[in-house]
Amino acid sequence: MAPDHTKIKGVARTLRRVLEHPHVRFVGGVEFGTDLTRADLARSHHAVVYATGASVDRRMGVAGEDLPGSVAATDFVNWYCGHPDNTWDDFSLDAEEVAVVGAGNVALDVVRVLAKTADELRHTDVPEAVLEVFAASRVRRIHLLARRGPLQAKFTAPELRDLLDLPGADIVVRPEQVDIDLTEIGADRPGLRDVSRAARTNLRLLREQAERAPEGRPRRVELHFWSRPVEILGEDRVRGLRVERTRLTPEGHLEGTGEHEVLDVGMVLRSVGYAGVPLEGVPFDSGARTVPHEEGRVLDAGEHRCRVTTWRGGSSGAPAG
Repeated sequence: MAPDHTKIKGVARTLRRVLEHPHVRFVGGVEFGTDLTRADLARSHHAVVYATGASVDRRMGVAGEDLPGSVAATDFVNWYCGHPDNTWDDFSLDAEEVAVVGAGNVALDVVRVLAKTADELRHTDVPEAVLEVFAASRVRRIHLLARRGPLQAKFTAPELRDLLDLPGADIVVRPEQVDIDLTEIGADRPGLRDVSRAARTNLRLLREQAERAPEGRPRRVELHFWSRPVEILGEDRVRGLRVERTRLTPEGHLEGTGEHEVLDVGMVLRSVGYAGVPLEGVPFDSGARTVPHEEGRVLDAGEHRCRVTTWRGGSSGAPAG
């Protein structure tokens, strides 16, 4: 949860109602594979649901990705949230220009936090040591890169509104990238098929923002749709980012156009998706980075690991072993 999203933190109340239910026993401070095993759970429970989520980031697979200054968004978020699993002692925000790669809510969180001042973050849960780094931040220009267009972006309207409402940053949207006729959405053309209502809302917000002229605020956020990183430049650290323009083929596949530009950034934060990690004793698909399953039933070498009766919910009843 982003530390400056105080309203959304109401989800904690919902979790509390569930975890404090008399039929629920919550056990914290337990590490699977160390404190207990799959066999332990199988002996003591009729059914086990593995819902560990995706805790590590995916890589972009471009040259220069391992240079100092090229960082996973998960590491950056863990740092500014004060997460107990954080492995970074400190981040250096000494680059005036930063690129954030991704078009999901985490990417927008990262951009929004980078565009805020320490004073704007002081009322949040950001640790004091992190606030000191933000107070010395030299970041003034932030580029958000999305491989596809605004209709394919995965961020939600509330996240987008929070970005557009930043008081200390100009949000720059290129008019030609959002010049899409809403009446044509749903047409049988790449990029216009199966467009959700949420995507329409995002497009409307972006088009409204594209009509606003920058006001010369202290920070500037530029949204680049149809742009994908192809190389991170530098020798001792990040010195730039080579970006290629993209488009959709008639079949709806993404391809490069061969048109490139170089962004003069000193830091690259990637937020291009997340992946699961193996659990001891549980089958794992290293390609898909998930637990292999068929309709939720765990598979081991193509066979069901256990038999589970489908539970369709109701006031009584539970998954059967």
